[in-house]
Amino acid sequence: MALKRLNDLKKRTAVSLVMILVLVSLIVFSQIALVKIALLTFTVLLGVTGIWEYVQLLRAKDLQPNLSLMVVLSIFVLSALYIGHHAAGMLQLPLLILIFGVIASLIIHLKDHRDALLHVAVELFGVFYIIVPLGLLLAIIYPSSNGLSFVQDGRWWFFYLIVVTKITDVGAFFVGRLWGKTKLATFISPKKTVEGAVAGLVCAVLASIGFYYLGKNYSAGLFNLSFGSSLCLGLLIGVLGQLGDLAESMLKRDAVVKDSNKLPGLGGILDTIDSLLFTIPILYFFLFLHS
Repeated sequence: MALKRLNDLKKRTAVSLVMILVLVSLIVFSQIALVKIALLTFTVLLGVTGIWEYVQLLRAKDLQPNLSLMVVLSIFVLSALYIGHHAAGMLQLPLLILIFGVIASLIIHLKDHRDALLHVAVELFGVFYIIVPLGLLLAIIYPSSNGLSFVQDGRWWFFYLIVVTKITDVGAFFVGRLWGKTKLATFISPKKTVEGAVAGLVCAVLASIGFYYLGKNYSAGLFNLSFGSSLCLGLLIGVLGQLGDLAESMLKRDAVVKDSNKLPGLGGILDTIDSLLFTIPILYFFLFLHS
């Protein structure tokens, strides 16, 4: 059993490193027009796969949401969030698309009103839970005068978000496995511990402060983050990242599912981005309020 877990860890690490390398390459060259299209396409595929995994969780609960509607709405919402932050006067476009999504969901369920309230609710929740944060991530990467005008280079903020969020996961995982004794949420995720959670929070704060020093000394003015903001954001990301992880674990536990998918060496997309779904919005609104 221990050998199998070690092999799984090695496989997941290898796949994760390849994905990180591809993503870093896309972000580094994100200002090239062709790469912009590739990055938008990658985000759409990520979102649609996440929606499919979410629907499988619902079907495990004997619910039958309209997958086609959710996929189409997801594509339109992601596109609207991208366009809305780059075209003058289009910042309200995503809200308009979401309103039409609500109307479309209600109309579709007119044909069969059984559990209509429940199905409409879970369909729209899935889009808000998965797709909206991914769309806001595109807005962080590509700041503009129509959205996050004060952000000098969105690539710095993207790397900040990924590193601080994921180092929280890494710190919590290893400290929890090595020294964790006090269970954090026994019925949701039995392996998570209070010691691991505290370690994850400390790692997030330290990483955030580290980016403050990097920005101050090496960003050439392209990444401005004050020490106070780095401390506050580190704390928020450290807490919300772990809450995002627990929230997705709760959904899987309710559906009696171990992983959201069976992608080789990865598990599920939702398993990979669960913490980011909570940390992306907080960073976006921090940047928006400072624009």
